[in-house]
Amino acid sequence: MGVANKAKNQVKRRQKAAVKAKQRIKDRKQEKKTLIPATKRVNIPKVTEAMFPEREEMFWRCHGMNMLVSNFAEGTWTPLFESIYEDRLPKPEELVSALLTKYGPNDTWPSEAKAALAWSVQNREVIYIYKMECVKQLMLKDLDPKIANQPHNGTVWGIFAGLLKSLIEQGSV
Repeated sequence: MGVANKAKNQVKRRQKAAVKAKQRIKDRKQEKKTLIPATKRVNIPKVTEAMFPEREEMFWRCHGMNMLVSNFAEGTWTPLFESIYEDRLPKPEELVSALLTKYGPNDTWPSEAKAALAWSVQNREVIYIYKMECVKQLMLKDLDPKIANQPHNGTVWGIFAGLLKSLIEQGSV
């Protein structure tokens, strides 16, 4: 009898363990389902040269830097690259040197300078997504999307001010 009871008990323990394991798996799946929307990455489109030519990418890289270093809340426009609005784009290596010229070589840069530095090295897909968001916001206001390329455009500047605010809140800059 002792051996038979021992065997029965082992079977019961295994069954309980199997039920618990199934429940843990079910709980994990449910947990993942609730976490996915909050942590799901955005599908970043593959941006081709035809969609976003190199010159346009450089313009938006500089345009974004101009927006980030200027003070939206006070309406103070202090761009790093005014020449881009006259179709004269800097070379890629000039992006960081413009920041160094304006803010110096030390580690005590203000948040907007750090954000501009981070923007200067973003991949083209991110730059493209922001450009398209700016165009979309202008179109929602029944404005010509071509004005997104103008200096200190309020809608575009506001989008970059929101980016700066978000980076500051996250402690990223």
